Amino acid sequence: SQDARTFALRARELIEDGHISQEDVAARLHVSVATLRRRLSDENTSFRTLLNTVRFEEAKSMLERGNSVNQVSEQLDYSDIRAFNRAFKKWAGQTPAAFARTTKMS
Repeated sequence: SQDARTFALRARELIEDGHISQEDVAARLHVSVATLRRRLSDENTSFRTLLNTVRFEEAKSMLERGNSVNQVSEQLDYSDIRAFNRAFKKWAGQTPAAFARTTKMS
């Protein structure tokens, strides 16, 4: 039976399960990396966009649960805390530390 879910949704679920390489996700979806890219493009997204979205949601969730910025950065496999801070600020418009402070107040 054909899986009716979009390709992007299936790829995203694999990313959420910890498959963070395009090669791994493509293999699990039984397509080449080129086909994965093309199919995601047809759905107006990209592997990087999906990966970043999953990482951002996980980061927010971890910060809301009281994890430190350092713990979140390491858990999400950022090369260093500055890279994580830059990425988070690009997504959220504020630093992870500022986000964590605002969630504690509410």
